[in-house]
Amino acid sequence: MFFTPLLANRGVDLSGSPSFPRAVAAPLAAVMDRSARILRRRTAPPLTNWLVSFTGRDRSYDNSAARTQLGYRPRVALAEGLAELRALQAPRPSRR
Repeated sequence: MFFTPLLANRGVDLSGSPSFPRAVAAPLAAVMDRSARILRRRTAPPLTNWLVSFTGRDRSYDNSAARTQLGYRPRVALAEGLAELRALQAPRPSRR
């Protein structure tokens, strides 16, 4: 719910992106991670255990305790914040 609109702000459309089951991605990532360690690669492989773990599950975070106990209220709504980011990233006219 967060990353899709965030990436859309950067012009990345995920609607046509291929996907494959986590049951396939997890062992593949494990092999890539292990191979990179064995070969002492300085850069991470394109698919890692962490990446599969992070993106392979839906996540939601409950901030109700912060709201009730600390009086937390977001300063900016998600849609408003994304609009501000879009405005900041818009191309600016050159000063010639």
